[in-house]
Amino acid sequence: MEDAKEPGIVNSELDQRHVELKSLFETSKVLNSSLQLNTILNNLLLTPMGRMMISRGLVMVSEDGNKFSIRNIKGLSRELLNSTCDVEFRFDKPVFLTDVDLNECKLKNFFLELGIELILPINSTSRMIGMIALGKKINRSRYTEAELEFLNSLTNLASTAIENAIIFQKLESVNRKLDTKIQQLNTIFDIGRELNSTLDKKKIVNLLVYAIMGEMAAQRCNIFLKKGTKLTFADYRGGATKTGEMAVFADPDLLRELADVTKPFLVKDTILPSALAPLRNLNINAVVPMRIQDKTGGVVLLGERINHVDYTADDLEFLATLCNAAAISLENARLFDETIEKQRMEEELNIAREIQTRLLPDSYPEYDHFEIMGYNVPSREVGGDYFDCIRLDQHRFAIAIGDVSGKGAPASLLMSNLHAGLHTLIMTKADITTILSKLNNLIQAHTTFDKFITFFYAEINIDEFTLTYANAGHNPPFLYRRDGSCMSLEKGGLLLGMMPNLTYETETIQLKPGDQLLMFTDGVTEAMNTLEMEYGEWRLQAILEYALKNDLKIQELINKIVVEVKDFSQGMPQADDITMLGLKVLN
Repeated sequence: MEDAKEPGIVNSELDQRHVELKSLFETSKVLNSSLQLNTILNNLLLTPMGRMMISRGLVMVSEDGNKFSIRNIKGLSRELLNSTCDVEFRFDKPVFLTDVDLNECKLKNFFLELGIELILPINSTSRMIGMIALGKKINRSRYTEAELEFLNSLTNLASTAIENAIIFQKLESVNRKLDTKIQQLNTIFDIGRELNSTLDKKKIVNLLVYAIMGEMAAQRCNIFLKKGTKLTFADYRGGATKTGEMAVFADPDLLRELADVTKPFLVKDTILPSALAPLRNLNINAVVPMRIQDKTGGVVLLGERINHVDYTADDLEFLATLCNAAAISLENARLFDETIEKQRMEEELNIAREIQTRLLPDSYPEYDHFEIMGYNVPSREVGGDYFDCIRLDQHRFAIAIGDVSGKGAPASLLMSNLHAGLHTLIMTKADITTILSKLNNLIQAHTTFDKFITFFYAEINIDEFTLTYANAGHNPPFLYRRDGSCMSLEKGGLLLGMMPNLTYETETIQLKPGDQLLMFTDGVTEAMNTLEMEYGEWRLQAILEYALKNDLKIQELINKIVVEVKDFSQGMPQADDITMLGLKVLN
């Protein structure tokens, strides 16, 4: 009888071997059918768990040296995913944790706490690239020799697929970085071409500011340029530069330290000299020098990004290249200004004057409790500024002010589009958020990347004495209260035309008798005197305080500002349009 059973046993074992080989073959095809590491690891873990009814398991993959990360888990907490461990223990066959010396495998207790019973190495030709850790079987039976042999064969088959997937993953990462570099090079080429197309210093600075904010999605950008041996504050976008900030930016020690910066750096990762410590309080995240001929010709300060993601080393490299290109253009502009006075195009000037005159209101709605007055003096190159006052219905009227990047006829034409778009949208009785969002899409869709508009829009309800507004990157208007307090109207969003499908916040303010609102463009605050000092917001605020105390009419307030600005900049040509729109709540 014994001899009669032996052939059957042999046949049974052969059948089992055949099934296992077939299973391994099918599994091998599945594992090698993909180059996605997560897919391979998922199949690698599911195969033995499903076949042997195992309750839990995980797969770890080598990241660097002894660092292994948990890349796939079943039957365990998802919080373990992507956590890393130091694995110094090396082995070449399946090992039961009960047989492992704690001194050799410091992860023994970690695995036991997770209910892991068996660990299997995933070895390539030269190193261990991962491991599978399996828990107990659901029926509590022990692993058989045949099962261990099957598991060992499975990990050997999987090692090549895993190694190929890791290599593919690294290649994908390298390709992504190459794509990013190519995109950045194309961007630098395009922006460099724009920078080299003009010798207008102000335009170069504007191009640089908007290019940086557009590419990096920075919430603010401050630029300092070297004049002689000193840095001076040149321009900013993306938020109010308050009087207190101006005092910090005018600090000689801070300017001296900034002038000595030779490489870009992240503020949070750098030990700053005491003179630069205030940058942290101003929420400056990155500092990028503008280098030319091994000298720093200017410095760019960047605030937090809109998506709150940190600037990377690649970002700093891109910014440094872009800023260096701008520094060359600014140097060319400086040299050109020293030798040739640019010819002004009379035809462009006349067209711009005509367009701007048509855009500005020639009369203002009259109300019992509101006084409204606007003012505009174009520069020699006209076309950047716009303001409006529009009756909406018998209970409401709207006020608006804007400033287009650049000057001349192109700026005037773009502002004409804004004017037409605003009046068209107002006729639809849309809300403020919708109006600004649609205006932004209109500007973004019909302009090049360097054309943007700062814009402020508000609606006043004359019955309820409320003002509801949204600010699209414009100089925040000042609302001075009868009690002497001052509000800076900053709620809103990014400049018009920066990117499509933006949304804008609104804010509603209760107005009271005696309140006065002043809207203005940067031609007022950036008017310069012969010492190359800017008029600044703090001087403007001082006049507003004077007007409040002396109960000046809005016309008297604007007239006083005009006189003060002209006196301040006496002897210097007007570099930009000067535009204001004022509102006073009467008793």
